[in-house]
Amino acid sequence: MRERCFAFLIGSLCAVLVLGGCVHTKIASLSPDSGPASVARSASETRPLSSSGRVVPQEELREHCDQLARSTPGIEELRMKKDGSIESRQWILVTHDSAPRWAIASTRSDRSGGWAPQPGIARREFKPPIQPALANGASQFLAYAPMQSDNYDESLKIATVTEVFGGPQGNFQWRGKKYGYTLTSELVCFPQLQ
Repeated sequence: MRERCFAFLIGSLCAVLVLGGCVHTKIASLSPDSGPASVARSASETRPLSSSGRVVPQEELREHCDQLARSTPGIEELRMKKDGSIESRQWILVTHDSAPRWAIASTRSDRSGGWAPQPGIARREFKPPIQPALANGASQFLAYAPMQSDNYDESLKIATVTEVFGGPQGNFQWRGKKYGYTLTSELVCFPQLQ
């Protein structure tokens, strides 16, 4: 009887330590401004990740956004002008006030807002073509990364496209490499730098 009680106490102590570690891990993963009420709500709370309507739990969203900040794929905003030509501008993540922000990659003297013509875009052989997605006049964000990676960083970038933007919708060729791409109507996770 004494041995059973001892085994029960040891088992109970192990369960308390394991569960305590899980709770500690859960609390540690919350942002600094999250309060105790967030711990109770976060398991059932969901947020849209993109305009595609895909909804993910808050904790998964935080993981995806952290992944995006660590390994940002190529991001270009594309638009079609009335004459059918396509322009683009590159977006990058920068740190501003110790937090990631989306910013247009351009020089201060650039008066075009970062927009530049893309006359050679047809040579990239988009499959499926991107022109129909741009035909309504609204700009689209193109998230892209190499489909076959040469290094670990490239592997992370295609994983980020898949996890954050919903997976490649097509592919294109550029500088001898095949890239997977996804189009979305908005940038996710972080605000734009004003």
